[in-house]
Amino acid sequence: MKLKKMIMLIILTSFLAGCEAGFDDMINDINVGMAALENVTVSIGSLSPAFNRGVTSYTVTEGSTIDTLTITAVPAKSDAIMFYRIDGGAWTDLIGAQTVTGLQSATNKIIKYEIKVVSGNGKSIVIYSFTVTIPREIALTTTIVTDIHSVSATAGGNITDDAGLSITSRGVCWSTSNNPTISDSKTSDGSGAGTFTSSITGLVKGGTTYYVRAYATSSTGSTAYGDEVSLKTCGYTGPGGGLVFYDRGVYTTGDPNGDWRYLEAAPADQGYYMWTISSLISTLIGTTGAAVGTGKANTIAIIAQVNDPLQTEYAAAKCTAYSNNGKSDWFLPSKEELHLVYTNLYQQGLLSGYGTTNFHYSSSEMNYNMVWLHGFEWNSGVQGSNDKGYSGYKRFVRAIRSY
Repeated sequence: MKLKKMIMLIILTSFLAGCEAGFDDMINDINVGMAALENVTVSIGSLSPAFNRGVTSYTVTEGSTIDTLTITAVPAKSDAIMFYRIDGGAWTDLIGAQTVTGLQSATNKIIKYEIKVVSGNGKSIVIYSFTVTIPREIALTTTIVTDIHSVSATAGGNITDDAGLSITSRGVCWSTSNNPTISDSKTSDGSGAGTFTSSITGLVKGGTTYYVRAYATSSTGSTAYGDEVSLKTCGYTGPGGGLVFYDRGVYTTGDPNGDWRYLEAAPADQGYYMWTISSLISTLIGTTGAAVGTGKANTIAIIAQVNDPLQTEYAAAKCTAYSNNGKSDWFLPSKEELHLVYTNLYQQGLLSGYGTTNFHYSSSEMNYNMVWLHGFEWNSGVQGSNDKGYSGYKRFVRAIRSY
């Protein structure tokens, strides 16, 4: 009997010793798991507060265009196995650094991340969870560039959502390289949300391409950017073999000149002519305009008034008869179109031999017997008036075209 009791005691002692050893192993495994979590790092621009295992909630504080979050976990023991999941999804092995994309689609949402550490012998599991809030981002668009000249253009933007922040500075930035930032050339166009217009200056003439983005800087110091648009400065060769001297930036429909965007000046004068035939020098057409975009309709009206295909020795007829580089749709420029030729080509030194001893006729009437003309000599830029050609009085003529 004593022997039986002794055997039973030995077995019980051995069992309890084994349990104690197993419990110690489990405690050690949990410690290993916790130690591994001490080395977890998360990066997404900037998190507030700074990452710490004891913190369970973070907010992205800058970088509204950041679309990735990187999780890096370093186990304290080589045989520890680590996993992660997002918003209750499937567990994924966490080996080295794992980059999670698609944060922009989660804008203004709280995302839950979980990291699971399993001990090498599989006896212990530690799960650490935290949330990251992606705040509403500043939303803005870049206005298409318009009114493009040789060294200037007009742009702007629209801040449609300030994300609850104070917009302290806004404008556009530009560069000859893609994705310009406020470290490049920029405008400063006030503060706050809404639309704004920007004047881009100091460009390089002669067909230089620039990239433009609207920007908005908030009181937090972060800057958001709109979509990228581009422009090409005037002074390059057009399809008619002349030089492009104006770009509206967009095609416009329903215009008397047709659906056009660009204006191109002929590479040379067409000659020295009267504005109209002598029998009509005191007859008002009355429908000619002075603005950019009216030259073609003016030319058609002048030729319709003459109404004689045999009469060709006058300014409008010489322009419509002109052909170059396979293009035959030229016309006599209006007052303001002619002024753009002067400012965007002649003044920029891009157009030589431009009737430097006289004035050029426009297609714009001033009254019944006077028309607008433009001085090019001595860089004067004078816009004055002249009769339509009384007693055979003539002026220089240069055609333009739109496309």
